[in-house]
Amino acid sequence: MKKFYSFCIMLAVVLGAVSFVACDKENQNDPSPKAELQKGQWVCQVNESHYMFFEFEKSSFKFHEVGVVLGEPVDAWAGGAYVIKGNDLNLSFTDCNVPEMKSKLGQMETHAVLDGNTIHYSGYDFVLQK
Repeated sequence: MKKFYSFCIMLAVVLGAVSFVACDKENQNDPSPKAELQKGQWVCQVNESHYMFFEFEKSSFKFHEVGVVLGEPVDAWAGGAYVIKGNDLNLSFTDCNVPEMKSKLGQMETHAVLDGNTIHYSGYDFVLQK
């Protein structure tokens, strides 16, 4: 009978250790919804007078398009909150600095892919500049 109890206790200890290890590995692979991107500007140079960039701060972002319109420099931005799940970057646009764009925020692309120091968004590649 003692052997049976000893066997049960050993089995419980082993199963307990395995379950803790399994849970720990699951948590390491589970992307945290609070993940943040590295600070800095993620830039895409379209041509010599037009570029775009992302700025990330905690869980918010701004997407800028900078260029020249009628000889004047313009920096139009739209922004909101973002969430990272694995390599997927999900954007939620809620604000902008151009009144004419506010009604079109819901039409903006909301998905990007993070690939190391590059973000692939809407057919463009944005590279981290530190």
